[in-house]
Amino acid sequence: MKFSRIIIGVTTILFISTASWAQDRKALPRSEMDKYVVSAKAGVVNLIEGEATVARVLPFDVPEEPRALISGDELKSGDVVTTGTNGRVEILLDPGCFLRLGEQSKFVFLYDNLGTDKLKLTRGSAVLEASSIDSPISIETPKTTFQIIREGLYRFNVDSDGKAEIAVRKGRAIVGDTTIKEGKRAFVEGDTAAIAKLDKKDVDDLDGWSKERARSLIAANSRLSNSGMRRTLSRTLLYNAWIYDPFCRCYTFLPFSTGFASPYGWDYVVCNPFYSYYYYYPRRYYNGSGHNSGSGSSSSGGTHAGGSSSSGGSSTGGGSRAGRSGSVGGGGHAGGGVRMPSPSFGGGSTSGAAKGSASPSRGRSN
Repeated sequence: MKFSRIIIGVTTILFISTASWAQDRKALPRSEMDKYVVSAKAGVVNLIEGEATVARVLPFDVPEEPRALISGDELKSGDVVTTGTNGRVEILLDPGCFLRLGEQSKFVFLYDNLGTDKLKLTRGSAVLEASSIDSPISIETPKTTFQIIREGLYRFNVDSDGKAEIAVRKGRAIVGDTTIKEGKRAFVEGDTAAIAKLDKKDVDDLDGWSKERARSLIAANSRLSNSGMRRTLSRTLLYNAWIYDPFCRCYTFLPFSTGFASPYGWDYVVCNPFYSYYYYYPRRYYNGSGHNSGSGSSSSGGTHAGGSSSSGGSSTGGGSRAGRSGSVGGGGHAGGGVRMPSPSFGGGSTSGAAKGSASPSRGRSN
């Protein structure tokens, strides 16, 4: 009799856990599809192409049968995501960080939204695009662990034997006592890293897809409506956030302040609508070719210069703003110039306050 009660109890717990999982994984309700929705949580599945599955480890370490992953799913710590032969998945980490998983890959989501920023890539390939990092991100593989300590662009490969490779296109990573700098790649087994120069032309379909996703999300950011956000957001934002755009049916990055950029080279030109400086910052629109443009600005070779009164870039007051080389520089605005925080990417010269002066506090809840 006692044994039967134990079996019934375990079955009940598994049923409740499975039902809870089904509730967690539903897409955004219709009531939220026509307005902006802000979140700071990690683990939301932003996009799926092809075949992908997810499995959750239930209580008593009972593995769940894999089920189809859908856009809008919210991963929990311990969830295992696997892609098929043509599968690709984009997952939101902390605001500003995208993980893009390639085909025939498998990883374990180990974020807990409380301060543990960890993933485990057990096979296949992934790209990490990080426009903002508040604390190191750990990328575990079967035989080693990488620490991502700086904004940037990182590619990971894990072969069938568990050996790992990292390519640091921008940023900086650490494995053991070895620092892997920008423009380097490393083949790693344990704490031993063989470092070589990275060939920037050595890209594949996953790299190309990741870049196109970044381009699309920058474009989605540029189309955000400040009036619409102020109308639907319920409170002032004190941190970087993800914002669901009902027009593109996905989340994009909403920085707390100006001065954030994708490591691919494009700026996030729309920020928190409650950030006071932004009320005086003219809208600029992404033109689809890798440049941001604004009234009176011109572009040449990826560099944008703020307009002057002679070029039509300034308005009453004759003030102007200048961004970093290779990013955005605005025309003037009424009342004189105001400095703009400068992104950390692009390697160009900067003017205005440093990005660090506008660093937001870390947000972990809706």
